[in-house]
Amino acid sequence: MTENQQKIYFIEVLRGIAPLLVVGYHAAGPLVNAYASFPMLGLDIFRNGNIGVDIFFMISGFIICYATQKVETRPLLSFVIRRFFRIYPLFLFCLLFVWFSYSSWKPASEFIKSAFLLHSNYSLRAPFFGYNMLYPAWTISYEILFYSIFLIGMAFSHKWRALITSLIILTSMLAIQLHFKSSISVSGDFSAYSVEMGAFAPVFTMLGSPMLLEFILGMFLFFVFRTFGEIKNNAIKFTMISTSVAGIYLLIHINTKLHGFTDKGLIAAFIFISMMIAEMSGAKMSFRITRFFSNISYSLYLTHSIVLSLSLMYIKSIGYTEYPKGFLFFALLMGTCILISYFSHIFIEKPFILLGKRLLINITRKKI
Repeated sequence: MTENQQKIYFIEVLRGIAPLLVVGYHAAGPLVNAYASFPMLGLDIFRNGNIGVDIFFMISGFIICYATQKVETRPLLSFVIRRFFRIYPLFLFCLLFVWFSYSSWKPASEFIKSAFLLHSNYSLRAPFFGYNMLYPAWTISYEILFYSIFLIGMAFSHKWRALITSLIILTSMLAIQLHFKSSISVSGDFSAYSVEMGAFAPVFTMLGSPMLLEFILGMFLFFVFRTFGEIKNNAIKFTMISTSVAGIYLLIHINTKLHGFTDKGLIAAFIFISMMIAEMSGAKMSFRITRFFSNISYSLYLTHSIVLSLSLMYIKSIGYTEYPKGFLFFALLMGTCILISYFSHIFIEKPFILLGKRLLINITRKKI
């Protein structure tokens, strides 16, 4: 995002909420059966918390178009450098920490696959495919694939980058699904994997995944947002805010099980679109708290699994079989995850982002 671009507040809110939903989903154990009157409290609140993944994918599609509006010097190299320093250094640091602290017993081949953002086994359940050694990073594999296709789209035409990217994704997905499975699906749990894919299984299986459709929706919604701009209308604004609240209600009361547009993706899109239209209609959702969580969102998403794993290991080492029950321990887990992510954002993520920016400045100066 360039400095002269106007901030889009609803994206900041969504990017702040999404990782909290995911962390709550993974840390809800202390709330389950903690209180007799509300035995399923943790599940009732966070049963669909992993919808944060679907929201992240839509945000990525939206933001990548927004951030590349301006044609930069050496745009393709600039895109690669910005994405690399934004994503990979923190991921690699977290992966190395996991490897050396509690996963060194796993085969080195699994670490290497994880380091290259390959899933552990593409014959396993979609869209996770056996996860990454740093388990939240299974989603980053989709992000990197999307960025790679978007880079191709930019190489062909900056103006039509989103359309070209969408056509590549759609044609690849349909061709792979039809060729290897003789069927078409938009369900997130669909897998195009086949032993016939051989060494190309990682690429073909991922390209055949309907999860990529969420990135397309994000790109499409960006151009809707940019094309129609402000449509000042208080009636629409309050209706869309109410619709967003209804979406949050659905998160609590509907038990969705799958990612993608046949399940969680529908609710994610429902919330995303209603908040976008609310902002287009005049609602400026600017909150200091969501700005904070938006800034640390990537760090929180990656590091929370480490905090939870180490916490559970410690709990078991002192004689417990599971997390202690109660809201206080849940709050302690959440607070620790947030604190660690804040430090990782300040001392790892942010310095590498700045390093990438300095590298780009030096490259631009040399060309001039």
